[in-house]
Amino acid sequence: MFKRLFFLLCLVFLIACSKEESLEDFFHFIMKKSEGKGNYSLIYKEEDVIHQDDAIVIYTIKNGKQIWSSYFQKVGDKWTISDGRGAEWDTPHQWSVSTKNIYSGPISDNSIEEVYVGDSKAK
Repeated sequence: MFKRLFFLLCLVFLIACSKEESLEDFFHFIMKKSEGKGNYSLIYKEEDVIHQDDAIVIYTIKNGKQIWSSYFQKVGDKWTISDGRGAEWDTPHQWSVSTKNIYSGPISDNSIEEVYVGDSKAK
């Protein structure tokens, strides 16, 4: 009886440990570890952007003074951060490009309705 109960508890524990990690949970874990609690703000996230099991997250750090975009990839059931670039809000150079050719930066002109990178409409 004890062996069966022990086996069942171990099985439940293993299933719980193998639970797929969400992108948002991983992002908050990484940010709290690197930036400190409350020193960042998630603005936007989108999964399956370039390939299946990848994502882009846009966020601010340093009390909103910097805007960042980071590229994430899922390996197995776990997310990893692969690339990221940031820019200051109050500097002339507000756009950046990552090694994955992900362009990011703020657009503050309300007359701009569409942005194209090459021949492709940007999201």
